[in-house]
Amino acid sequence: MEAVWLFGLLLPLAAAAEETLEWDQARVTALAGELHDSVKDLRSEMRSQPRDIGSMRASAYYRLLDNLRLIGRESRYLHEALKSGASREETLPSYTRIARLRRDCAEEMRRQFLGTVALERIDRAQSTVKQMDAYCGLESKRSDHESVLDR
Repeated sequence: MEAVWLFGLLLPLAAAAEETLEWDQARVTALAGELHDSVKDLRSEMRSQPRDIGSMRASAYYRLLDNLRLIGRESRYLHEALKSGASREETLPSYTRIARLRRDCAEEMRRQFLGTVALERIDRAQSTVKQMDAYCGLESKRSDHESVLDR
């Protein structure tokens, strides 16, 4: 099971995909809504897990939560913009920002103990991201450091 991706949770920003899917406004809008919900659920799950306060993991945990908060806000904005009819070109800067934040989350997730529910939430978000990458012209490739989260 691959746990990182959503952000690489979670992936590094990649070059344009060789086979970008034809833009489907309704489908991409639905995926953006799914992404927002997935990230919101993941952040909620991460907040409910026991914390290792006082350890080096604590600061990574708080950076992860903050990055998830930022992704949540950006994905909500992306979803609203797409619902309003914004095009791929108009929304690509937001999606690219989300991709950068995903990469940061992957790094922070390496320092966390992740429960089963959190891993399920990550997989859900990862699936959505892979689909969106194809429409946005981004390839879902992981760097070696992200393979740490493979389960």
